[in-house]
Amino acid sequence: MDKIIGEALDYVTPKEDKEPVAVDPKAKGKKPAEQVTTDPFEGRDSAAFKNLAQQLKEKYLQGPQLPAVDLVELVLDDQLLVSLFVERIKLAFAVDRETSDLKAGVKREREILLQIEEIEA
Repeated sequence: MDKIIGEALDYVTPKEDKEPVAVDPKAKGKKPAEQVTTDPFEGRDSAAFKNLAQQLKEKYLQGPQLPAVDLVELVLDDQLLVSLFVERIKLAFAVDRETSDLKAGVKREREILLQIEEIEA
């Protein structure tokens, strides 16, 4: 559960790079390479997970590190934790629409082949 909480807080807390971007003095007129942030849940509906993670952050995170949180209070907030866990599981096992359409097509093809075999027999 601690990994899911950490992942949720990382998802709603942007990372700040402490190292400045090195600029090549020979590259005049060229812009430095842009940093690309990747969304681990790209293409999936992560709004509920993000909302729950934001609630967790607002309630228990003040600053860059977790403050001395009353662990009992965090554990007793079981509705938030369970909801966060369920949404994370939904994201982990989300089935892409294209994949489900493909599986439905394969299933339909098998049914048609069985019908053809029955007709020929």
